[in-house]
Amino acid sequence: MTVLIDEIELIRAGGNTVVLAQIYLDLDERHLRDHELSWRPPMLQAARSLRAACTDAEGSVDVAKFGAELARLRLEDFHWDWRKLHSQFAARSGCSGLAIECDGHTQGLMIIDTENHASRLQPKGQTIAYVEFLTSAPWNRGTFIPTVRFALTGYALIATAISVSRRGSLGGRVGLHSVSGSVDFYANKCGMTSFGPDAMKKGLVYLEMSSRKADAFLDKLAERRGAP
Repeated sequence: MTVLIDEIELIRAGGNTVVLAQIYLDLDERHLRDHELSWRPPMLQAARSLRAACTDAEGSVDVAKFGAELARLRLEDFHWDWRKLHSQFAARSGCSGLAIECDGHTQGLMIIDTENHASRLQPKGQTIAYVEFLTSAPWNRGTFIPTVRFALTGYALIATAISVSRRGSLGGRVGLHSVSGSVDFYANKCGMTSFGPDAMKKGLVYLEMSSRKADAFLDKLAERRGAP
């Protein structure tokens, strides 16, 4: 059963006003339906258009170009089925689904594991909150849907992961493997340490945030929200 555990600030685009969003622990049917009915249709349509643009007259797809375009438009998660992901991870010890909700719609989704992953940063071996999957609503990305509804949703998801880490007495330590189009966000905007491509995770880049970096991230996020 989904439970309201916290609130977090987002920025409503256009008016640039601060609004409160709700953070729910465990995904509810409404969160899964939001993804299926509101998120996936525009994502699939955009992915099909990209694929067509990367297909030659003989019907051959330029896979490298298609992948690069998906990364550029932050569409690498277009095939993720959150109902299946939720079912897959819900039974795993230490794993939880979280949703960020605002204006009655799901704005962000995450699956996080607080038991089964260890830090690669010094001191090595400490348990971290590992983000299995993370994504924001397509209308908050500012790419293939040009009109952004809420800014800072990506930052809010990382802040939520830090909060979950702290609630689990993990000191705010967070790790994840990133799709290529999001590496810059995690490394340069969130301040996470990159360990480069991980052969055990199909070449996805592994990044991690220490307790100190988590504190710095939250301080910087507070400044951004307070900026005029």
